Amino acid sequence: MIRGAIAPAQPRRAGLPLRLFLLFVLVLLSGALQRPVGGDLLQGTISQIVVQGQNAAIQRLGVATLAVVGLLVLLDPRRLTLPPGLGWGLALTVLAVLSALWSPLPADTMRRAAGFAGGTLCAVWMLSRFRFDDFVAALVWLAAALILTTAGLAVLAPGYAFHSGAEFFAEHAGLLKGSYAHKNSLARVLALCLVILAAFGTDVMRRAIVRALLALGLGLLALTDSAKIFLALPLALGMAVVLTALTTLRACVGLLAGGLVIAGAARLSGLDSWLMGLALDLLDRDPTLSARTLIWQAALEAGRANSLLLGGGYEAAWRGGIGAFVRSAIGFDPLHPHNGFLAVYLDLGLVGLGLVLAHLGLIVGRLIGATDPARAAVTRFLAGWMVLFFVANLAGSYLILPMDLYWVLLLLAPVLPGWRRRDAPGEAARPARRAGSAGGQPDCGQIAARQFRPVALGNDLGRQRFLRAIAIAQRHIMPPGDAGQPRPIGGAGLKAARGGDIGAGAGARLDLRAQQDHVLPGNR
Repeated sequence: MIRGAIAPAQPRRAGLPLRLFLLFVLVLLSGALQRPVGGDLLQGTISQIVVQGQNAAIQRLGVATLAVVGLLVLLDPRRLTLPPGLGWGLALTVLAVLSALWSPLPADTMRRAAGFAGGTLCAVWMLSRFRFDDFVAALVWLAAALILTTAGLAVLAPGYAFHSGAEFFAEHAGLLKGSYAHKNSLARVLALCLVILAAFGTDVMRRAIVRALLALGLGLLALTDSAKIFLALPLALGMAVVLTALTTLRACVGLLAGGLVIAGAARLSGLDSWLMGLALDLLDRDPTLSARTLIWQAALEAGRANSLLLGGGYEAAWRGGIGAFVRSAIGFDPLHPHNGFLAVYLDLGLVGLGLVLAHLGLIVGRLIGATDPARAAVTRFLAGWMVLFFVANLAGSYLILPMDLYWVLLLLAPVLPGWRRRDAPGEAARPARRAGSAGGQPDCGQIAARQFRPVALGNDLGRQRFLRAIAIAQRHIMPPGDAGQPRPIGGAGLKAARGGDIGAGAGARLDLRAQQDHVLPGNR
């Protein structure tokens, strides 16, 4: 297991069966199989949490999928990596599992925490086993499949794809829900699909196809009539464009500071209240945000009975008494807190909320520092997805659900730039500025090993590529030794590159002048 790095080397390209399995895992995490697998008896549930609790078939499918993922990890444990960017998310996963010790419903908490940990395992497996372009391609095909499937259901099976007046949510009759239990669940996934296509679509598909999918997705999103997504999507796409256009860290920090100044001025002048009223009028919403503010107040009051630091147990605080209190206070059962950050506080206390905020701070820091033009697609995706994430969790409880795509993307978000660099052509050749084997300077053998570890040196082509890498590293990185001789190269780096010692010990020296003449003819 490798710690402190994205991966020991570029993974070999996954075969078609494994890439198809990756696509299936993403579809499962998106929640699109909840109703198809569980049946129409689940249509009366708004919360994905409740759906998972009642759907035994989807639970069995999830357990089987996690078993396959775990087996794949065990078959190649050396590739399992834990980059520093995953630390806060992994700590949150451990806290969710341990919360069964103080949960009022320990069995339910442990079962749901196992699903939450399964999502974390899927994220680490994707990072360790797949190249970045394979992962991006799977995301793009997921977005295309969900949009096309939803459109097909809307045309061919409208009774299944739209809310009806006879179901539990009769007030949403005529609105599109696709294969999901509620229109808002479909809307948040469709918005994510649009951000994925806008950021990465042209890397996988033709531009005309991407534009057609974007237009179709926007039309389907309009049929859901989800107010918060209609507000979030333009902000998400606009933020993606703005941050991509900024090419310096100073410009990004200036934009952030300017936004804070404008927000503070609006607050002090009272302009924020006027803007909020205007937005509510445009969205046809009341000041309580469809009773959400009432739910939040009652839930916070009820949450005082739990541990302030550790909460009431993962996925158990609401069903352990807070939900009943809120129902009696507001006169109806909202089924969940309707705020992701509030849900984390109720379940895992201030410790859990602090871990979430630390992880989000890490993502924002990586996003602000993303000034490399080569990272434009990653920047667009992170900027757009973060806006969707915040808006979705201000009005819904989607932050740390078990086996959920949003959680997997949240966990992977801080390491996406490093993941892209690891697998981008030419990026791996850039040396890290750390001590090597010769006087604290980078070791050419280690640099070549990091770049060409997957190359077998048992053939002429592999040997030539390896020696070429050493020659380039020596010529451009290492200062000349005495009398113009090449500086000795540590045997440890060479040994790591070809799986065995190249000389007669760690201090073996290699004069590359003859080899350079052979590998790089005319380059003297």
